[in-house]
Amino acid sequence: MNNRTRKLPLWISLAILILSQSQAPAQESIDGANPAIFHIVRFIEVETKNRDAFVKAVEEKTRKYNATADSSQWWTYQILNGPRANTYARGFGGVTAAQLDSPKFPAQGLGADWNPDEAQYWKTHIQPLEKSAGNGEIWREITGTRYHGLPKGSQARFVRHRKWKMLPGMYQRLEAHYQKLTEAIAASKRPVNWGVGRLEMGGDFMTYAETISFNKLEDTLLADQLSHHYNKLHGEGSWKEFLLEHSRIMQPNAKVMTEVWEFKPTMSSTALDKSQ
Repeated sequence: MNNRTRKLPLWISLAILILSQSQAPAQESIDGANPAIFHIVRFIEVETKNRDAFVKAVEEKTRKYNATADSSQWWTYQILNGPRANTYARGFGGVTAAQLDSPKFPAQGLGADWNPDEAQYWKTHIQPLEKSAGNGEIWREITGTRYHGLPKGSQARFVRHRKWKMLPGMYQRLEAHYQKLTEAIAASKRPVNWGVGRLEMGGDFMTYAETISFNKLEDTLLADQLSHHYNKLHGEGSWKEFLLEHSRIMQPNAKVMTEVWEFKPTMSSTALDKSQ
């Protein structure tokens, strides 16, 4: 285990994955009335021989410390495919900057405290089973890119994340671009949840992620289905312009990563925010 990795605070444990509604982006929240919403994720690698023990230990920790609405809330996913397959994504979200500065639970703040029993339990019983525990990431929701098509209170089994890198200085165009796409997805009325986030800390600031939560793959939109709804909503031929704009905004030849994560309910808080 890398000693520097061991020192990562527990607060770096979240998401995307699953986006909660933000009423305004950070640059529009000067008066604090509509603060930006953040999600924190940490990726945990576990050797095959330790995987069963790791799962059991996280389940026990969840039952002991995170099973009620008045306890700290964490979610856990297992990444199913891609270069990080079988890595675990763990974290929390739907919080403001003020809540990260002064957290209700000290293990979820920007200067996480390792002294509380909950943090000590992780350090003693779970951390030794980790092969590595990074990279920590903080994501910010993008206003106007939220669609909820799943029944309220339900938890999707799968989440697909698709990450892109934009060209510098393009954030306003990119976010307006995704807002129009979100309108088309909402028009489809598909039983999925959708959102877009920007990587604020923990990596390349030019990175955006599209997140779609679903229970069945057939519920997601294929390109021809999406183009139909986009053209119907924004005008015939608008989909072609959307694709051209996409190529103008995104970095040419940049690496694009797509992963599917599976939700692990027994490793997650039973009082998990059902708006996700």
